Amino acid sequence: MVRRIASGEMRLDNAGLAAGNPTGQIVTIMTAHQVIDQIKALSSEERAKVVGFIHEMESEGAERTMDRKTFEQSAKQVFDRHAELMHKLSQ
Repeated sequence: MVRRIASGEMRLDNAGLAAGNPTGQIVTIMTAHQVIDQIKALSSEERAKVVGFIHEMESEGAERTMDRKTFEQSAKQVFDRHAELMHKLSQ
């Protein structure tokens, strides 16, 4: 199970059981940047699964809207900040 904690890091719980960790508690703590780096290292097939999962999570939440200007500014910030990842995902 992945849980977000206040600092923006994520905890992976119960994953240790398969690795022989008898408590199955916190195995690692990853920041969002570390998760992104891990996604970058995936094959295109695996990245597509991540994208699908994100879309599923987004569709489960409440519908959100914003005005066009805010959307365009936000999209530009995301694409500018993650240009390399976006380029890899588009291949």
